[in-house]
Amino acid sequence: MTSSTSSPSSPPPSTTPTNDDDKTNNNKARAIAKKARLKARLKEVKGRLRREARKELTPIFIGTFAMLGSTLSNQALPRFLGKMLDQSSNTSTSSSKASSSFTSTSTSLALIVIGGGFSSFLRTTVLSRAQGNIASRLRADIFSKLMMD
Repeated sequence: MTSSTSSPSSPPPSTTPTNDDDKTNNNKARAIAKKARLKARLKEVKGRLRREARKELTPIFIGTFAMLGSTLSNQALPRFLGKMLDQSSNTSTSSSKASSSFTSTSTSLALIVIGGGFSSFLRTTVLSRAQGNIASRLRADIFSKLMMD
């Protein structure tokens, strides 16, 4: 005969959480709280950096456009070198026409190289200066807070 009740010697199943479950829940809650604090701290740091970057907006834009100019000149250089090589190896055109075309390509190539060099110099100088100004202001701010507290 089978009975649906459990034997009297076995204890009834427990529905209350054990001590291990409490520890696991506490650890999970601490991990979630720590993650939330880190996220809030990261948001605060990003906000502070954005505020500092806004003060250097003009140099950042100038540096960005100089970077674009430098990149464009680096991309155009092989094309114009190829044109020069094609013109110098092509002997079927008339001498005066080839000469003027070669001169205009050489002039364009020289302008591209000089423009790329100037853009690269401008980019490096302006962005380094903006970076230094931002770092200087952050250091001064931190120093003043350390001295006041």
